[in-house]
Amino acid sequence: MSRRAVTLIEVMVAVLVGGILSVALTRLLTSTIRVSQKGSSHLTNVQAAAILVARLEMDLVQAESVTITPDGGLDLAVRTGAGTMPVRYRPGEDQIGYIRRIPAAAAAGGEEAHPYARDQKVEVTLTPAATPPRRGFFLEVRVRSHPSGAEEHVIRRFIYPTMLPENREQDSLGWKRD
Repeated sequence: MSRRAVTLIEVMVAVLVGGILSVALTRLLTSTIRVSQKGSSHLTNVQAAAILVARLEMDLVQAESVTITPDGGLDLAVRTGAGTMPVRYRPGEDQIGYIRRIPAAAAAGGEEAHPYARDQKVEVTLTPAATPPRRGFFLEVRVRSHPSGAEEHVIRRFIYPTMLPENREQDSLGWKRD
C-alpha cells in the first residue's frame, strides 16, 4: 500500500501559480475600470460642451443685439414672444463653468442663473464674421477636464443671428423685406 503525499515543492509551485494568476487578473480588472472611467470622463466633457453650445446657439440666433465683454462673456438682447429679454453669459470663478443669467427685471421670479459645464474649465470665444450687409459669428467652445485640464474638447460653429437688424433686412435670396 503506497501513500502519496503532497510535497512542499508542489505546494510552493501551486501557491506561485495562484499568485501569478491573481496578479494578472487584478491588473486586467483595474485597467478595464480605468478605461471605463476615462471613457465616461470623455463623454461627460463632450456632453457638457454640446449642451452649452446648443444653448448659446439658441440664444444667438434669436439675439437682436450681441456684445462681447472683455472678460469672455456675452451680453445679448434675445427676442421672445413678449419683446426682448436681456441674457448675460459669464465665465464662472477661475473659468470653471459658464453661467447664463437673466436679470430680475426680465425673469418672473427674480434673477435666473444657470451654470453650464459646472465641473469643467470653459473658454467661449465669439468672433464676429461680417459679410456686408449681413453679420454672423464664429463660436468656439473649449471644455477641459478639471483640475488637470489634460483632456480638452473643442466645438466650433458658425451662427447666423436671424434677428439682428442688419440680417432681418434681407432674406436668404438677398431681397429686401417689407
